[in-house]
Amino acid sequence: MSTDATVVIAQRDAAQENLLSSAFRAGAFGVRRLRRDAPLLEQLDALAPGLRGRLVLVADLGRVADDALWWPDLAAMLHPRFPGVAVLLNDPAQLQPSFRVRQWARRHGAHDVMGAVSPTRLRASIEPVQSMLAAWGLPVLDLDRAQDMLRSLAPHGGLDTDRGTAGIDAIWRHLEQSGIDPRAVARSMQARGGVDIADRVYRFKTYPQCFRGDEATRWLVAQLGLSRAQAVDVGELLRRLGAFDHVTLDHGFLDEGKFYRFNGERPEIDAIDLDLVAKECRQGGFDVRDRLWRAQAYPSVFLGSEAHAWLMRFYGLNAAAAQALGQQLLDTHLFRHVVDEHGFAAKPLFYRFTSDRQRAHPSPVPSADPAHPRSVAP
Repeated sequence: MSTDATVVIAQRDAAQENLLSSAFRAGAFGVRRLRRDAPLLEQLDALAPGLRGRLVLVADLGRVADDALWWPDLAAMLHPRFPGVAVLLNDPAQLQPSFRVRQWARRHGAHDVMGAVSPTRLRASIEPVQSMLAAWGLPVLDLDRAQDMLRSLAPHGGLDTDRGTAGIDAIWRHLEQSGIDPRAVARSMQARGGVDIADRVYRFKTYPQCFRGDEATRWLVAQLGLSRAQAVDVGELLRRLGAFDHVTLDHGFLDEGKFYRFNGERPEIDAIDLDLVAKECRQGGFDVRDRLWRAQAYPSVFLGSEAHAWLMRFYGLNAAAAQALGQQLLDTHLFRHVVDEHGFAAKPLFYRFTSDRQRAHPSPVPSADPAHPRSVAP
């Protein structure tokens, strides 16, 4: 029996599209997939005459940005066209979007923002879908049936998720089944008896209050009864959940003598409205201009180092708080690294506002990273 609603899925990633489509079809929803090579709004307008019941849109923030649209800009056009539309945003690049980004999306009419849907952790990762359906008075998904559908897809390559994520999903599921909260692990690492947090020196530079990756790996092995490889996956899971980062943001979690620093609470930026920051940034705060790197032109870009310095100066923030605020803006897809290879960093990396993407001619991915600090010329 079909449900009186049509689900429209707009995704950049084919595996996420397949996962979401299968889950909704298991719930007897009619599902329409939007193409990646045509504007999202134009496709929705074309579908409108044939839509049945309530429109449910599940849209990847990155797919929205591919149309040179930021979510608030799309929302301003979407809601008048489709009154009563239910919107769930997602960002497959994140395991769990931050509260600040979710709050921002809700303020602009989305039900929520969810992270990557995982076939390994289907019930937990798809919970925001269930929450949205319940909130709109629609039947929740039959996840047992969805799991059966996903198993049938797997042999045909329909679920080719990132292999680098598979280990993270597996260890996260292991922790959940053992009743272990990853965030509680991160808190224990910082408490008495946790990892050794100290000022450390590398090449005559001091890195305050950090810990070593290899020492943290040993601690995780001892405390959680894991193999060393599993402990590294737990460390990477904690990093992706925002518990800590490499001190210069150059590495994931490694079982090496790399330095990492915990990300504490940031009350100094919680009161700063992301929309107001975005407005100031776009109205001249960031120095946007055409730049060159190794004879390759990058139109309408700004430098991460200069943007970071502006956030510190304009809002009176320290370096860590400005870094966190810049990352929150990037997580909303207000701007992106020019070849989508970096988060926000206080380095001479090239970033471009989403709204400038149409004006920027597509550039081939260079053989060397245009974001390398020593290689970029302003």
